[in-house]
Amino acid sequence: MPATADLLTHVFHLAAFTAANLIFVWAVAKRLKMVSKAQPVEPLAPWPTRIRSFLLHVVFQHKLFKHPLRGTMHAFIFYGFISYLVHTTSQMIAGNGWSLFKMYGVNPYTFYLTDHIQMFSFSMATTGIIVVSLIASIGLTFWLMHSIRLGKQHYWRNNGDLQWFFLILLLSEFATLFAFVIGSGTNFYEAVVQ
Repeated sequence: MPATADLLTHVFHLAAFTAANLIFVWAVAKRLKMVSKAQPVEPLAPWPTRIRSFLLHVVFQHKLFKHPLRGTMHAFIFYGFISYLVHTTSQMIAGNGWSLFKMYGVNPYTFYLTDHIQMFSFSMATTGIIVVSLIASIGLTFWLMHSIRLGKQHYWRNNGDLQWFFLILLLSEFATLFAFVIGSGTNFYEAVVQ
């Protein structure tokens, strides 16, 4: 059973973490309120168009992929952030679950998310082929986005339905790739990161 001092320490850290997040959200909301006062609401595009634009231009960095070298460099940066996300998530889980880990005999200092979430048990070669296939399918999706032209109204930049189709397809491919790399265990995850 964890000591009362350990529990109080974790309650304090959780309260400080929550307070920091609330202050951050409040600061962002305050700035958004100031920005919304400076711009009339009428000319804004509808929500689906704004969400689609955010996904295309911010998440997938569409303009950068017009220049292959810049696009490739930003893809590596994005890949680095995903790797850092896994490391940070492992540390957050270990830090906030310290007492529970100690109670069940798990060393929080050596906790790593990919050690405890192993959904797939393929060989390294099979796992590698699947990951390369998923990466190739993402590349194929980007290629299809730019090569499909079914007339002026059916070009993906002019047709909202085609944009949503490709965005949902890309998001599902990225999510599948991420889940597969994380769920294949620490050995494979470390091999991919290295």
